[in-house]
Amino acid sequence: MRGGQQDIWALGVNWFPNSAVKFMLDYSRVSIERLNAAGLPLNQDFQTINLRSQVAF
Repeated sequence: MRGGQQDIWALGVNWFPNSAVKFMLDYSRVSIERLNAAGLPLNQDFQTINLRSQVAF
């Protein structure tokens, strides 16, 4: 099981205030379970928030 397991939950919201502007907000929760070469666990849990904007002209 050296490859491990990764679970990701994501939620995204898009907002278009007009036809030329777009805002995107994404939230992700990540859980990683794996073993190193010695067989010891290298587990990681983290969360991310991304905010992006786009302008078309």
